[in-house]
Order: sequence, then C-alpha cells, then structure tokens
Amino acid sequence: MKRYNAITLGEALIDYIPLNEEVCGEYKAAVGGAPLNVAVGLSRLTNNVGMITRVGADPLGKEIIATLEREGIDSSFVQVDQKRHTPVTIVLPNASDMVRYIIYRGNTADNGLDMNEIPLSLFSNTYVFHVGTLLSATQGTERTVLQALQLAKEGGARTSLDVNLRAGCWTSRDEMIRATLVLMEQADVIKATKTELEILGINYERYVQHGKVLLVTDGSSEAYAYWKHHVISQKVPQVKAVDVTGAGDAFMSAFLYRYIEYMKAGEELNEERLSRCLAVGVKAGSHAVQTYGAHESYPAREELLK
Repeated sequence: MKRYNAITLGEALIDYIPLNEEVCGEYKAAVGGAPLNVAVGLSRLTNNVGMITRVGADPLGKEIIATLEREGIDSSFVQVDQKRHTPVTIVLPNASDMVRYIIYRGNTADNGLDMNEIPLSLFSNTYVFHVGTLLSATQGTERTVLQALQLAKEGGARTSLDVNLRAGCWTSRDEMIRATLVLMEQADVIKATKTELEILGINYERYVQHGKVLLVTDGSSEAYAYWKHHVISQKVPQVKAVDVTGAGDAFMSAFLYRYIEYMKAGEELNEERLSRCLAVGVKAGSHAVQTYGAHESYPAREELLK
C-alpha cells in the first residue's frame, strides 16, 4: 500500500445553503461535511490524501464520490450503503455557529460505517489521521471512530481532531460533551473555537502538558496555538467576509499541510515551526471567507504560499 500524507474519517453530506439569507428562499446545494472539507483543502495543497466515509447509493452519494475524485482524493475507502440515504444539512442564515446547521443524519449512511471494510494496513501508512466529532454522535460510530484513532496511533500516525459541536445531532448536551472529551484525549492535534472550549469547560494545561497541540480560533479575532509551555498568537487579516461556511476547515487543512511537511522532512515541532503552521492556517481561513461556498473557496498551494 502507498503511504498517504493524510487520511480523514467522518461524515460526507450535501449542504443546502441559502442564497438570499432567507429560510424560505433559493438554496444552493454543495458537497460538504467537515472531514470532507479538510480532505479537499489538503488535496489542493499536497498529494496522497484519502477519505473514509459512507454514503448512500443515491444521486447525493454519487456526487460526493465524484467530487472527491475531481479533487484528487482517493475515494477507494468510501463505502456505499444500499439501504441508508446520504445525510444532508440545512445551513440557516443569520444564526450563530452552534445553531447554524440543521443536520439530518438519523439512520443515514454514515451511521453504518463498517470497520471491516477498511484495510488495516491503511492505519500504518499515513502521516496524519484526521477525524471530526460529529460521527461520534451515535453509539456505534463512536466505537468506530475510537477504534480507528487507536489503530492510527499504533501505526505511527499523528492524530488530528476537529471539535465540531452541533448540539442538535446528539441525544443530550452532556452526551456531546462527554464524547468530545473522550476524543480529545486520543488526539495529538486539536482544533476548536473559543466558544466550543468554553462549552466543554476545558483546562488548557491538561492537554498541552502532554505534548498535544491545541488550536483555538475565534472568528476574526486572533488565533492561538498552545503547545507545552508555548503560547503562540496570530492576528487574523481584516477582510470582507462573504461566507464563513467551512472557514475553520480551510484553517485546519492548511495547518495540517505545513505540519505534515515538517513530519516528512523529519523536523520535530518547535515554537518557530508551530508559528508557521498557525500563520498558514489563518491565511487559508481568511482566503476562504472572501468567496461564496465552503471548499470551493479553498486556496491552491500557489495561492497560499505567494
């Protein structure tokens, strides 16, 4: 098996985005899902990116697979469910991030993700294994995510987590917090918003003292990276934001791109390298919000590095 720069695991779905900031108005349909967005962002910056997900045997699932392939992402680990449908999301206008997304994924295809269909050799052949929290909203898939993270760690990969709190997908707020904290214990790199960490009641020292990298974003305010005894900040350029959907995923994919480059070169993380990773992440996120759409607005390597 070839070696991957990154493998992402999680939901792939169709976003329905309002065009005129009205609930009862025109919508644009777009392929989305945070782990898919990160895979696309990474694939535009590097090669050998794959994604593990499960979609329905329906036109939505086919469009997701076609999108992955157009973006140069290995789709051979995408499972197709013959009984369940592909999940969808309605993006609400003029709403805070916590309630902006109505995600319809009760008994959808990604709930049937089957570890038996994933080759075990994959977990020892990737530099970074990235997951989001949303797939852990159901008991069966939570076990799958935790098993995959453990296999990736045993295989020598660095594990990455996007804290993505969507309260409507969970049986309760307490269950959302519990499952997220369990995932955070398994991750080497953790990305979350300031609001999400406040909801979780996070003590930063608990994570960074074990060598984890904790990335904290706060919209147009400064972004931070916490690691060991280092606290690094990066100002966010003041730009005209057209659409913030997927901006955090653009940030994460660019951060991981630079992080992977250091790993491949055998260069250990230090304060200077972490600062460069943070800076390129902020640049990608700022680039993304200036264009309508999620991963459609993500920069290519030439745009990001100029």
